[in-house]
Amino acid sequence: MANSILTPLQMTAGQGLLQNQGLLVSSEFTAAITAYDNSTLISPLRQTMILTGNAYPTLFTIGASTCPALGDSVPTGYALADSPTGWVDTFTTTANKYLGNGDLSKFAQAEFICQGYADTVNPFINSAVNSQNYLANTFTTTNNMVTGDITAVNAATASWGADLANLGLLINLGNLDELGTPLALVKQLASVGGFLPMIAVAFSAAGVSTETVINLGKPNPTATDAEQRAMYTAMTQITGDLLAQVLQLLGVKTAGIATMADLLNPVKIFPNSFQTLTVTNVNNVSENIYINALGTVNPTVGQNLPSIAKSTLV
Repeated sequence: MANSILTPLQMTAGQGLLQNQGLLVSSEFTAAITAYDNSTLISPLRQTMILTGNAYPTLFTIGASTCPALGDSVPTGYALADSPTGWVDTFTTTANKYLGNGDLSKFAQAEFICQGYADTVNPFINSAVNSQNYLANTFTTTNNMVTGDITAVNAATASWGADLANLGLLINLGNLDELGTPLALVKQLASVGGFLPMIAVAFSAAGVSTETVINLGKPNPTATDAEQRAMYTAMTQITGDLLAQVLQLLGVKTAGIATMADLLNPVKIFPNSFQTLTVTNVNNVSENIYINALGTVNPTVGQNLPSIAKSTLV
């Protein structure tokens, strides 16, 4: 025997719809309307509704502008045709209409249409509601959720995207923890084209230890904060042909890069979008990193920068 996809409860409910049986206007609902119609105030009024002429429509709106319920009046904005014998009668008419006026198949079709609409729309509504606090602080706003938190860093996505495109291979997305440090730049340069000997000479001259310089071209090199400061100082002196080689190896097309150190400066590498760069502070509030077009760092943000970054602030 074939298995049914219907539960016993569904089959019982469905059987009640057969032959237009099982669903009726609520008896409590009709009893309330009957009691209202038979009240001492409304009953005499309904008896007078056999009048014709101008008096007849006036009775329907006798209390519309004050308290419609006290005179079974048609509220302002509704047509008289909707209530041939009194406003309350429209309730019974509407209830019967919802149930198909004797044809329960109409009600069943309408109910399934409504259920289908709800099943389709509710997931979207729930997603919008849940996005306000889903995964706690993983996504702070709907914009951040849609963009994978990109707008939490920079809301000017078009300008920032153009700046990023011009940077070629400068940024290693697998090493974002070291982004902006001299060591990260050296690692990325070594991974895409090899560590240039002239850069090693410049680093040695700036005070970077020989052992560190030798290991910079190897996988996962390390350097102390003091050595990275020395690297940064050396990078400020790398210009001309050597800088051009660095830019070519990394595929950087950004205009205005005057020294290798500029590749560590967001103001230089994001010329079109640095003013809209933001960071989430310790209070989980987004604030701008820069406060003006000159690239002045927000003092509040500067207080929370690591020591190696503070040492390079002007």
